[in-house]
Amino acid sequence: MNMDLNRNRMRYFEAVKEHKSIRRAAEQLNAKPSVITRQIQTLENEIGTELFERNHKGMIPTEAAYFLTEFWLSCLAQKENLDDQLRTLREIQHGHIQISLCEDVAESFLNEALSEFIHLYPKVEIVANVRATNAIIGNVVENVAHIGIAYNPPMCADIDTHASSRHCIVAAMRPGHALAQRTGPISLQDAIEYPCGLMPTSYGLGQLVQNIACAEALTIKAAFTSNTLLMLKQYAKASDGISFLTDFSVRREIAAGELVAIPLAHPLLNNQHVKVLVKAKRPLTRAVQELLTHIKQRMTVFNDAGFD
Repeated sequence: MNMDLNRNRMRYFEAVKEHKSIRRAAEQLNAKPSVITRQIQTLENEIGTELFERNHKGMIPTEAAYFLTEFWLSCLAQKENLDDQLRTLREIQHGHIQISLCEDVAESFLNEALSEFIHLYPKVEIVANVRATNAIIGNVVENVAHIGIAYNPPMCADIDTHASSRHCIVAAMRPGHALAQRTGPISLQDAIEYPCGLMPTSYGLGQLVQNIACAEALTIKAAFTSNTLLMLKQYAKASDGISFLTDFSVRREIAAGELVAIPLAHPLLNNQHVKVLVKAKRPLTRAVQELLTHIKQRMTVFNDAGFD
């Protein structure tokens, strides 16, 4: 059936139903009464029953008329929903997304969120850059990145937190290390008795370790400093030292028996989070919203531990 023709007929039908008069409906719609009469008759023929009782009181709607109105409103709602879904699909399929993230979550993002997203929406252009925490914040604030994922980011009035999950810092070491047999968390003072591998303080992880040292009046002399997890993990595997890393960044190595990870014990660590960040009040495209949903629902870093 022709949707435009039906819409026009239903307009005539609803006017007659409201006024109970073909003449008054014709005046409202600026149409000839004969045109409205023919359209009502055609509509009655299509559905196979009378829609009005014609008497001295005018055009009185039958029960079928009210059923037809209910059906038509349902059709309009379904068509509106379909239009919205198709519009959403078009926007997602041709979107552009820039994301800045910390190295700790890069593997989880790629394997758990992005792999399915790009399969569903292969035409979306995605640019992902691994950055230090300060650079991630800057990218989001300056609208360079639609999404940021950072560990222990500082508070910023121009940024909203879309998702957050609490994680701890661990001292990572080779299985034969002297600390490897310890059970339960260890203090930073115990950990720094051994050579230490650290992230620079421009990264959330490096800054947090130094903040703990400052709170404990300790001085950390890093034996090895690197801005990549790969090198810090390799340092821990190949030396008698330890590397300070996040729990989620060494899961694969722990499972493979390549590293042992012992949590650090300190009150500052009770409220440290990996966060998904977006610019406050920035309109988000459908594609960005969909990727945010994939990140929140599929990345284990936001689901395996203390998700807020």
